Amino acid sequence: MWFILKSYIIYFFTAKRNFSSFSPFVQDFYNNIIAKDVDTTIEQKVKKLRTFYRNENRNLVLEDYGAGSKSKKRKNTINTKELVNKVAVQKKYGKILSNLNAHYKVNQVLELGTSLGIGSTFLSNAKVTSIEGNSALAEYTSNSLHKFKIDSVNIITAKFDDVLEDLLNKNNFELIYIDGNHTKEATIKYFETIINQDFKPKILIFDDIYWSFGMNNAWKYIKSNKNIAISIDLFKFGIVFLNYKEVIKEDIVIWA
Repeated sequence: MWFILKSYIIYFFTAKRNFSSFSPFVQDFYNNIIAKDVDTTIEQKVKKLRTFYRNENRNLVLEDYGAGSKSKKRKNTINTKELVNKVAVQKKYGKILSNLNAHYKVNQVLELGTSLGIGSTFLSNAKVTSIEGNSALAEYTSNSLHKFKIDSVNIITAKFDDVLEDLLNKNNFELIYIDGNHTKEATIKYFETIINQDFKPKILIFDDIYWSFGMNNAWKYIKSNKNIAISIDLFKFGIVFLNYKEVIKEDIVIWA
């Protein structure tokens, strides 16, 4: 907790709010990803889904394969109302997911960590393959998305390590959103598995890059990789753009 608080204070005072002196790429990113609002159709779907989960208030069996909670008290169930209120992607970050798809013309997305599918829904202006390790949660979320006709999301029930490489070999994912196992070792492993494929995505999004000292070190390792053209730190999200040869390498911290 102290690491997150200290990191946020540093982020608050160092994050850029004026982009007139930055590259056209970064200015374009700010105008079309950060400053632009989310598509109203997607926003309405997300609102209905959030309301549904709060009203359902259902308990599901917990299977946690990653660093999913900082609480010392481990529970055997997860509650949909609690999950959607405390863990699900907020609108300010959800619109970033949606706008990235729209602006960079993404067709195929891979998401590591479905949860209740709020992030998946924000990404659903493209075809989404989402992996969820918790079988009860995966089945429940899949049925819920189908109920609200969010049909561009396909949920696979599996551990990330078991299916990631095979999925990467069989699909051309242009954007990958990693929101699952919040450990340094796992995050770096997923990153290296992704960039070692013949087809590399245009955009990688890492959730909770200040979750812990280890996660922050993983973020530093990732953005220093030679394949990364641009890295953008939004505190919650770390976003990297791969192999953009026409741009100068930049590491930017932006106020979101």
